[in-house]
Amino acid sequence: MEHVEIVKPESMNLLGLMLAHILEKNLSAPGGSERLRGKDSRLGIGAGDMRITLHMHDGGVSIHRGYEGSLSACVEGTMDAFLGFGVHRRMVVPYLSGKLKVKGNPFALLPLLWLTKL
Repeated sequence: MEHVEIVKPESMNLLGLMLAHILEKNLSAPGGSERLRGKDSRLGIGAGDMRITLHMHDGGVSIHRGYEGSLSACVEGTMDAFLGFGVHRRMVVPYLSGKLKVKGNPFALLPLLWLTKL
């Protein structure tokens, strides 16, 4: 993948593999990687028992299994809530119902809205 690096792909969980595919598709679109130029942040994402870190840097993303380094923000929830977000772009209802929990700076999660569009 040109814009997404999976760190230790042989041990990556399903959450990381699925997000890598979506992120690569969107970062490969015209102007896609430009949205991450100058950014350097780490986001934690947890679904069920799976945890990953998205390290956004230099126009690309590195995906690590588990939480790595100092996280700007973290979002955790059920896999059902994440699938609903990915398919229907609905984050408020799962958040208000407690299916998604946000820790840290919620504004740091805004790049996920664009990076995960299908």
